[in-house]
Amino acid sequence: MLVEPGHHLRRPPPLTIAFQNDVYEWARDHRVHHKYTDSNADPHNASRGFFFSHMGWLLVRKHPDVISKGKTVDMSDLEADPVLMFQRKYYLILAPLCSFVLPAVIPWYCWGEDFYVSWCYATMLRYLVSLHFTWLVNSAAHMWGTKPYDRNIKPAENILVSYLTMGEGWHNYHHTFPWDYKAAELDKYSGNLSTAFIDLMAKIGWAYDLKTVSPDMVKRRMRRTGTATTKSDSKEYQQEDRPLFIERYCDKLQIRIIKVAELFLSALTDIMSSTYKREIVWTNVFLLTAYHYFGLHGLYHLVTAQHYWITFLWAFLLGELSNIGTICGAHRLWSHRTYKARLPLRLFLIFCNTLSYQTSVYVWARDHRVHHKFTDTDADPYNINRGFFFAHMGWIMVRKHPDVINKGKSVDMSDLENDRMVMWQHRYFTVSATLLSFVVPTVVPWDVQIHRYASRHVAGQQCGSSLGYQALRQYY
Repeated sequence: MLVEPGHHLRRPPPLTIAFQNDVYEWARDHRVHHKYTDSNADPHNASRGFFFSHMGWLLVRKHPDVISKGKTVDMSDLEADPVLMFQRKYYLILAPLCSFVLPAVIPWYCWGEDFYVSWCYATMLRYLVSLHFTWLVNSAAHMWGTKPYDRNIKPAENILVSYLTMGEGWHNYHHTFPWDYKAAELDKYSGNLSTAFIDLMAKIGWAYDLKTVSPDMVKRRMRRTGTATTKSDSKEYQQEDRPLFIERYCDKLQIRIIKVAELFLSALTDIMSSTYKREIVWTNVFLLTAYHYFGLHGLYHLVTAQHYWITFLWAFLLGELSNIGTICGAHRLWSHRTYKARLPLRLFLIFCNTLSYQTSVYVWARDHRVHHKFTDTDADPYNINRGFFFAHMGWIMVRKHPDVINKGKSVDMSDLENDRMVMWQHRYFTVSATLLSFVVPTVVPWDVQIHRYASRHVAGQQCGSSLGYQALRQYY
C-alpha cells in the first residue's frame, strides 16, 4: 500500500487483495481521470511522460487541479452503496489481511512451502506484477496505439495492455464510451476476460442492468471524431449525420461547449502553474524500492524453480483474483457504474479488491473519477503529459499537485459513502489488505524451516507487512 501523495496521515493508511486503495477512492480518482483526461486535473496525466503516468504520480504531491476538480465529481452512487462504505470503513483491516497475510500464510501452512520463498514469490512478486499491469493502463494505453473512436484524446487502443490487464487496454473506446460495461467494442472475449466474467455473473443473476453502446452509435461516433479511413467517411458524416446529431444532441452540445471552456481554463492553469514544485514522497520511494527488492527475489525463485509447483498456481490464482477485484469491481462497477451487482458478487469483488492491495474502493473510485473528469491536466493524478514514468508509477513518488487535491474535493462520492460495505473496507483496509495480500500468501506455503529464516529476514517481513498501495497515497 502506498501513501497517497497529497494527503497527510490523519488516519491509518487504508489497504484490500489488490491493495490499490479502497473502491471509493479508486473510483473517485478514475472518474476524475475520465472527466479531465490528459489535463492538469488528471491524476496520472500521460502528457507528463510515461514514468509519471505509469507510477510517478504516486510519488509526488497531487497537482492542485486534481484536488479541486476531484471535489466536483459526483460520488453519491458509491456513498449510497453499503458494501462499498463497509469496505471503506474497515479497509485498513481488510486490505492487509487479504493482500499480504493470507497469500503468505496459506502456502506455508497448507503445503509446506518455504516461508521466505512464499513471501517473495506468492506475495511480493504477484503484487508487483499486478501493480505494473494496472499502471500500464495509465501510461502505455495513454501513449501508444490507435484512435478509431476519438482522435482528439490521448487514450488509445493498445492490444498488448489489453491482454495483460484482462481487457483494460481498449482505452480509446473506454474514454469515448465510459459507461459501457465491456470497455470495448469486441464481440468476442479475446483480450477482454473481464467482460466474460461479468457476463457469467449476469447469467447466474448476480449482475444485472448491464449498460452498453449500440453499434449504430459507435459507427456515428467513429465517423464524427474517429480516425477516418477514407474521405468518403468524412463526407458521409457531413451530409447525413450532422443534422441528426444537431437534432438529437443539441443539449449535449451545450455540455460540450462548457467542457471546452473548462479545458481552456485548465490549459491556462497549466501555464500559470509552471512554477509548481514537485515534492518527492520519500516514504513512497522507500516502499516501492522494497516492493521491487522482494519482487526480484521472487522472480529469482521463479526462474530457478526453487518452489513447489502448487505455489506457482497459488500466486497465479491470487493475481487473477486481484485483477478481477480492480477491473470488474473498482473500475467498471464502482467507478463507472456500468452494471449493477447483487450482494454475493459485491462481497466477492470487495474481497478481490482488498487482495489487490492498491487502495480501498472508495479512494480508487474517487481518484479515477477525477482522472476522467480532468484527464491530462494538473488535476489528473497520473497526468500523461508529465511523461510515461510519471503516469506509470512516478505519481506515487511525489506529492500530489494542489489541483489534484482541490479538484478531488469537488468529486461527488455520496454514492460510495452511503455504501456500508465500501466504507467498512475503507476503514479497515490496512489490516485486512496486509493480511490477505502479504501474510496469508507467504505463510500458507511455509514449513517448519521458519526458524532458519526468522532472525535473518524478520526486518524484511515486518517492513513488507506494513506495505501497501494506499500507504503511499495518503499524502496530499
